Amino acid sequence: MDSGNGAPFAASAEGNGHQPFRSAFIVKASNGWATREDLTFAVLRKADAAYVGMCGVHPARGWEFGYWFGKAYWGKGYATEAGARIVAFAFEVLNAEKLAAGWFYDNPASGRVLEKLGFGACGEEARSCLSRGSDVQCRMVVLDRAAYMTRKSAS
Repeated sequence: MDSGNGAPFAASAEGNGHQPFRSAFIVKASNGWATREDLTFAVLRKADAAYVGMCGVHPARGWEFGYWFGKAYWGKGYATEAGARIVAFAFEVLNAEKLAAGWFYDNPASGRVLEKLGFGACGEEARSCLSRGSDVQCRMVVLDRAAYMTRKSAS
């Protein structure tokens, strides 16, 4: 899907009951690219261009990094692969000094993805979770430019 402003994102055709959230997200993503405040990318499977999730960086929110993938695509490496590309984009193209992220306490697999990307623990806080309709305890992590460059030069 083309947002009309060059934003590289797409919408899933799957009917999973999340249409109100999906529609609001598409509008928000389009606006984010227009203002360069929230830069979200669709993640498409290489084999057939199926939409599997999204990944992005949000300069307007303290350089927050985040992702979401459909349950059918969990555990297949999509988050790690897409995340590595967005982290590189943030540091190498956008010149971010630091990225922040978080993972909900009951989703340790997401914590492992962030660890693989080089993020390190920096605290905990309650964060709003739209899909759950409440605050959820979140483990916060950070990756700074120096750590990113060290990891990059070692690989």
